[in-house]
Amino acid sequence: MPEVIQTKSPEEVLHYWFGEIEDGYPVSNRYKLWFSGAPEVDEEIREEFQQTVELATGGELSHWENSPHSLLALVITLDQFTRSLYRKTPAAFSGDFQARKLTLDAIQKGWDHKLAYTERSFLYMPLMHSEELSDQELCVTKFEELYQEVSEEHKEKVKNSLHYAKDHRDIIERFGRFPHRNKTLGRTNTDEETEYLEGGASSYGQ
Repeated sequence: MPEVIQTKSPEEVLHYWFGEIEDGYPVSNRYKLWFSGAPEVDEEIREEFQQTVELATGGELSHWENSPHSLLALVITLDQFTRSLYRKTPAAFSGDFQARKLTLDAIQKGWDHKLAYTERSFLYMPLMHSEELSDQELCVTKFEELYQEVSEEHKEKVKNSLHYAKDHRDIIERFGRFPHRNKTLGRTNTDEETEYLEGGASSYGQ
């Protein structure tokens, strides 16, 4: 019998990533899941979502592109889960091109404004991960818009994201690429990049 491939639904992806959302933000603390790079988190994502990631990167989940929330689930699968499954290998970036295209399509349709504030942050993440300066500029613009729109209660959260958006933009403006990816991708550092990396630059989990 042919192997049955079990994939998660968009709703399962979103529930895993955000949990319950209230007033635009998760009720529970998601920092460890989102940003820690902890081995146990990577393993959990591998166990739960590896087949879904493989289908997504293989272009088999295009039907998820038909609504704002299912498209967001696809973006998270391509842009976030890949980084956990394949951490510190070239495959960590294997979904970036697809995720970036989805994000730009969603913005063009105005779908980002149909999402909760925290959901919008992750819709914009492929722009922050892009090595194209125009994407980085758009990312900063989108987080600046988000900062203006949220209530005072949540401005500090968006301010933090905006800081990282500007930091990523500045790196691309300076180097034209992310030097912390060079070793993984087999790229040779310039002297300036070597000095930058040896000065304690962040690897952003990769």
